[in-house]
Amino acid sequence: MLAAALKNIFNTREVLEIIEHSKDVAFCCAELSEYVDGVSRDEAYLIGLFHNGGALLLATKEPETYPKFFSLTNSSPISGVHKEIEKYGTSHMDIGILLGQRWKLPVEMLNVIMHHHTERNDMGQEKIRGMMAMVKISNMIVNEISLGSYITEEAKSYLKNAQQELLLDPETINQIRRILISSL
Repeated sequence: MLAAALKNIFNTREVLEIIEHSKDVAFCCAELSEYVDGVSRDEAYLIGLFHNGGALLLATKEPETYPKFFSLTNSSPISGVHKEIEKYGTSHMDIGILLGQRWKLPVEMLNVIMHHHTERNDMGQEKIRGMMAMVKISNMIVNEISLGSYITEEAKSYLKNAQQELLLDPETINQIRRILISSL
């Protein structure tokens, strides 16, 4: 229902693609929630849905240019954000924090929104680290399957670090991929 409401608010092709991406990430996060202590399926779905809220606003303001940067932050999750900051003077995470505060999201979710493009997962509480890893893994699965994004070495390292945080074997990641594919 929340995803449908977002579609009504942000109703351009570029923005709808980001919403679809976020819905798929939310789906994967919900599937991964059983591997993260203290994170409910609903909470996991919400962070997956809201983690790119700032990207929605940037795509609304810059529909001609921002989708290229969104794609870049998906294929190159760390260096892509640096290029996003060079172009816009801010990142979708910074804008996402402002939105999240306005939406009164819990502090744990705000931390995940702020740091979901950091390379390492060695910060904060165990729950926050787990949620960040969940979003990172979900992003990589969705980028690979839904968007057909080329998986760069940077993205592989990003996925590997998140996978290690949750102590997930490759078969578990493949299982989430298969579940997403079967839901499309």
